[in-house]
Amino acid sequence: TLTRGFDYYTGTTFEVFDTNPENPRALMGGGRYDRLLALFGKELLPAVGFAFGDVTLSDFLETHGLLPAAGQRPQVYLGTPTPEDRSRASIFADSLRNEGIRVFVNLTDKSLGDQVRDAARRQIPYFVAYGEAEAASGRVRLKALATGEESDVTVADIAEYVMV
Repeated sequence: TLTRGFDYYTGTTFEVFDTNPENPRALMGGGRYDRLLALFGKELLPAVGFAFGDVTLSDFLETHGLLPAAGQRPQVYLGTPTPEDRSRASIFADSLRNEGIRVFVNLTDKSLGDQVRDAARRQIPYFVAYGEAEAASGRVRLKALATGEESDVTVADIAEYVMV
C-alpha cells in the first residue's frame, strides 16, 4: 500500500507520520534496498536506510510549539584557537548555557581572525576565544563586535556583560 517512488527498494518500505492531524505529511521514510550498491559496481549487500526532510521537520517542530522564538541568535561566539581546544570549549559552552547564555561554538579549522569575521557575519554580538590558557586562568577576553571594545573578565562574570 506504500509506494516510495524509488525503483531501487527491494523489500519493506516505511514512512513515519506525526500523530497530530494538523501535520499530515510524512516526516521521514525509507526501506530496504539490497541492490543499491550493485548499481555502483559494488557487491550485493543487504541495506536499510531512511531520510527525513528539513521542511517536514520544521513543520513538526512548529506544529508542536518546539521552534525557538524568532531572534534567538547566539549571544556569544566561542572561538577555538586550535582544533584541540574544541572539546574544552564545548564543555565551557555548556556551563554558559546553564547560565542562560546562548552560545555558538566554532568547530572549524578557521583562524581566530576568520572566526571573528564569521561571528560578525552571523550577527553574534560577543566573541570569546577559549583555549588552554583561558581554561587554566579562568579569564577570557570578551569582545563586543559592534564596538570592538574588549574586556578582560572572569568566566564567572561573562553573564553580567552578555545578559544586559
